Amino acid sequence: MQLLNRILDSYRALVRTKNSCEGYTTFVSYMCENAFSNLFPGSSICRRSFSLQVLCHIRDILVIEEPWTEVWNMQMTKENAEILLGCLSDTYDGNKKMALGLLKSFPAQVLSFDVCILSS
Repeated sequence: MQLLNRILDSYRALVRTKNSCEGYTTFVSYMCENAFSNLFPGSSICRRSFSLQVLCHIRDILVIEEPWTEVWNMQMTKENAEILLGCLSDTYDGNKKMALGLLKSFPAQVLSFDVCILSS
């Protein structure tokens, strides 16, 4: 997604000049929140597909460095995990794959999985 690449490049330029970059992180956080809010039950396949693609691109492009990892980690809530779990019942397989890929980036505690260490 070219928009995210431009945001990343502009952010890097502002960091080099020591200018405030708060607007960039606020915008990306809003994009994530908006994408998750569009994954409601009954939304169209196109809406869900676009929202999942936006979230996948944000995860793949921006989360490789700070402060984007912090922005992404703020989106890893139990509510958002439940939204993505609901997408696993989507009739479109592409949406299921994207939702599963996003769920894999969530910590186990958010997904309500108990992490057990088996001793031998």
